[in-house]
Amino acid sequence: MTVPTISHARDRGTILVAEDEIITRSTLAQFLRQAGHAVIEANSADEAAAVLHSAQRVDLVITDLETPGRLDGVDLIHLLRADFPQVRVIVAAGPAKDPAIRRKVDGLFEKPYPVETVVTYATRLLAERDGNETHTETA
Repeated sequence: MTVPTISHARDRGTILVAEDEIITRSTLAQFLRQAGHAVIEANSADEAAAVLHSAQRVDLVITDLETPGRLDGVDLIHLLRADFPQVRVIVAAGPAKDPAIRRKVDGLFEKPYPVETVVTYATRLLAERDGNETHTETA
């Protein structure tokens, strides 16, 4: 498996998008890039885990819960909370079957979601991380 490389943008944070549906992933990635974020695209949680363990900086992960491969989105969330607690996490997926997931992530959007809303929320989370905003809203 190859580790995806980052697309360059002005530094508003690096976002890893883990989504197996290519149209959903590429659309979300395009909107995130237009908002000034660097984006890494992964087509599975396995690929996302490889990115996280590489030397690439990741500030936020947006993941689906059901992805093909050995790991799924829930496994990815557990990995993030155990090994990368500083990385923010947004779930953009169908309904979460495990209600505990809501307590482990920074935002949850159920499909179909307005892409602009997810991008705005992601931008806000990263701005809060940088101390540019002082309030928090829930998704």
